[in-house]
Amino acid sequence: MHETGTASLLAGSKVYALKWADTKAAAELRQQLPLAKTFTELHGNEKYYKLPQHLTAADEDVREIHKGDVMLFDGQYVVVFYQDFQTTYRYTRLGRVEAANDLDAALGAGDVFLTLQP
Repeated sequence: MHETGTASLLAGSKVYALKWADTKAAAELRQQLPLAKTFTELHGNEKYYKLPQHLTAADEDVREIHKGDVMLFDGQYVVVFYQDFQTTYRYTRLGRVEAANDLDAALGAGDVFLTLQP
């Protein structure tokens, strides 16, 4: 599991590069692309989508979330974070949105339609 590569995250008219994490869950999600779904707003810092099936989780205590982190929660939720904060939750790393300075503005308030593509 060494080839991580990149994908594109489309949020409205913005296109971001997503660098994959070197995890089994990230490799499994890559096999499901393209993924175009409505992501649900939660807590004013993240958008999530519940996958129809679980991915292989390797949860860790991440302690700090950074804007642009893309994580797997509870083996089934793809979460895109758009704020920095500390957490006690455990996640499996899926990847990181590069140059995510304006990600919060691109995702906007409320639910958002996002596309992940190879």
